[in-house]
Amino acid sequence: MISNGPSPNGLVLSPDETVLFVAMTRDNSVWRVPLMRDGGVAKVGRFSLFFGTSGPDGLTMDQKGRLFVADASLGQVFVMAPNGETIARIKSCAGVTCTNLVL
Repeated sequence: MISNGPSPNGLVLSPDETVLFVAMTRDNSVWRVPLMRDGGVAKVGRFSLFFGTSGPDGLTMDQKGRLFVADASLGQVFVMAPNGETIARIKSCAGVTCTNLVL
């Protein structure tokens, strides 16, 4: 689908299954990949940009379209609104390495 993603990691589909979100760990970002009816993609780009020594890892999404991003070096889960705004940060009780999550 895309060949230029730096270290793709976690994946999650939007509730209506029209958009794929991909954690690009080495780019310290999450990419938004709109899915076309013919199986192709269009207008792929960064949905959100992070910071730290590693980057986003595991992803999940709730039915309201809020994206939950586990950060592999900050020990936090970022909660993103459907428009990409960070609306919450949840500190992991497991320590600084937070790689997976589930709702």
